[in-house]
Amino acid sequence: MAKVSVIIPVYNSEKFICKCLDSVLAQTLQDIEVICVDDASEDNSYAILEKYTQKDDRVTLLINDTNRGQSYARNRAIACASGKYIQFVDSDDYIDLDLLEKSYCLSQEKELDILETECTMHTLHEKKITVRRQTPIDVITGIEYQNQYGINSFAIWKYFVRRSFLEKYKLNFYEGIIHEDVLFVYEMLKNAGRVFYMPFVQYHYMTMNSITTSLVDKNYSYYSLLHVVKKIISAPVEPQFMVSVLQRIQSMLSIYRRESCTYIRRENWEEEMIETERMFLGEQHIDAALIHENRNRIHACQHKYIYGAGYAAGQLLEELDRYGIDINGFIVTKKEDKDVYMGHRITALADFNENPKDCMILVAIASKGADAVISGLQGMGYSNIMYACRQEWREK
Repeated sequence: MAKVSVIIPVYNSEKFICKCLDSVLAQTLQDIEVICVDDASEDNSYAILEKYTQKDDRVTLLINDTNRGQSYARNRAIACASGKYIQFVDSDDYIDLDLLEKSYCLSQEKELDILETECTMHTLHEKKITVRRQTPIDVITGIEYQNQYGINSFAIWKYFVRRSFLEKYKLNFYEGIIHEDVLFVYEMLKNAGRVFYMPFVQYHYMTMNSITTSLVDKNYSYYSLLHVVKKIISAPVEPQFMVSVLQRIQSMLSIYRRESCTYIRRENWEEEMIETERMFLGEQHIDAALIHENRNRIHACQHKYIYGAGYAAGQLLEELDRYGIDINGFIVTKKEDKDVYMGHRITALADFNENPKDCMILVAIASKGADAVISGLQGMGYSNIMYACRQEWREK
């Protein structure tokens, strides 16, 4: 049995895998096994990995005939691992030469299920050392850890994990989605009895190399994270723990929805996924397909306003932001106690005097009142008007 199993999923990593493997094989802790899973790479990754197996018998190479994703690759490696502890490493990153020895000795000394460490984040122009706390914490349970300190990162390579702990709770990566780390880290902390934090900053996260994140479809990211939410709420645990994790995921969902290159297609979603989204983020009012189809027309207008300053208007602003469309402000029937909404000026209809020739108004009122609003705007000479909510909301 090796002291540590290092698991490295590999997909099209010919430019980075040598630096990664060299940093792992040169560790001061030599009693390790390195399990690489080539996930049907289309470049020279397989040939490079083959050479490493020939020159170092600590390297094991597993081969997927088809691309199955990181979850499948990691699960396959976990099933083959013999080390007392597991360290996950991404194929485009590398580690300092004494990371495994430090992590192993500390985990042995304190009989840990999980040790969390830190990283140096390398971007295209700089490197940033991330240290959440300068001093270690006491050994506590995973739920206590999350409740007191929060999850700093869902990146699995930040966690040095006892293999028998994973086996005891039958913890595997959920296949068929991305962001598999999120659910895995959640399940680990939910079950862990002994967790410790030490600010070792010896993992090097190469953001500019990252293959999995750079090619991510943001729509798929959004859908995958909703799957994670569905799994979490289907088996509730200690409320504070679950709520704090879901709050973190909610902020991630908002980012992916905002950064999506196109509208979120829900036509083929299972009903339970739509219900999860509705329960977790609220009802979707905006006709996203309509905005997508008319994005160039909207973009071409010199002045753009949203009629409404409520939940639907906020969703519309997010939808427009996805295409880089900025607005001049919001229009409301009657202005009350606020002059600004979501960073944009609010104008009462009675004070609105934009030139109709250069102006487009997107109506975001999810009620029957929309018809009266549209008629009123037309009476003022505005003809370039679009009702932006889903049509069923016009009847509510």
